[in-house]
Amino acid sequence: MVNLPPKETYHFADLPLTRLHYLKCGQGPPLILVPATVSEIKNWLTLVQFMAQRFTVYFFELPGHGKSIKFKNEYRSEFVAETVGDFVDYLGYKRFNIMGFSFGGLLTIKTLIRLKERIDSVILFSPYVSYKSLLYSKSQFNTLKIIAKMLKRKQIKKLILNIMHNKKTVNLIELILRNVGNIDKLDGFRENLLNFKDSTLDVFTYQLNEILDIRFKVENCTFKNKLYFGMSVHDSLLDYEITKNILKKMFENMKVEKFYLPYHQPLKPFTFEELNSNFFRILEQIE
Repeated sequence: MVNLPPKETYHFADLPLTRLHYLKCGQGPPLILVPATVSEIKNWLTLVQFMAQRFTVYFFELPGHGKSIKFKNEYRSEFVAETVGDFVDYLGYKRFNIMGFSFGGLLTIKTLIRLKERIDSVILFSPYVSYKSLLYSKSQFNTLKIIAKMLKRKQIKKLILNIMHNKKTVNLIELILRNVGNIDKLDGFRENLLNFKDSTLDVFTYQLNEILDIRFKVENCTFKNKLYFGMSVHDSLLDYEITKNILKKMFENMKVEKFYLPYHQPLKPFTFEELNSNFFRILEQIE
């Protein structure tokens, strides 16, 4: 364990399907950290630095997010898996490790399906791997499906972007969150809404529909790769036992680390010091 976070550097990679904006941090075996839904580098920096105590970590912004260029064709999670392979080739590695959090867990599994012969170990934190693990009632699930389908409509998309890019509307949303939602920490919230890109909304819409898709069943896949799985038993979005049992069927070699945090993810990212204090034992387990 180190007291000061490792220094990161920022780069671009020109790949067949996109131009990726990514950061590199640390020394050791290569670890590709797969982003979750609507993820920008600034929100992941401390986690990257934490993992960089054990690995050379690479984190990229999904095509259509941040400074990464959107795919030439429509966004598909299969394109993300293909892009990870292209990215690793670009970096010059034959083998690597991979990590995913939340929806990044599903993207990690899809990458593993495509590149399992090149992956040494898999690290999953609170991963979404199946609609069965969602802590939603049937009515909530069906409501989300309706919303997800509506987001595919061009008129709805245009309306949402107009709301996000209107300063008066953003002021009202911010006021409601502060006074009704009792949320004080809104760092970057205003800027994020005003600068929200249509390509980011496209990616979010696809991801939401994929999360709710009951046809794709990851439990039908089996892997010999080592898995390090960590999740809170009190996760507010995903069921811990269901997630663990699905992963047990998929991975022959699995290590489990329980947490007892009362949320899926914190309102603001953990600091480097908080990650070291609460989760360093996970790094010690990784061979």
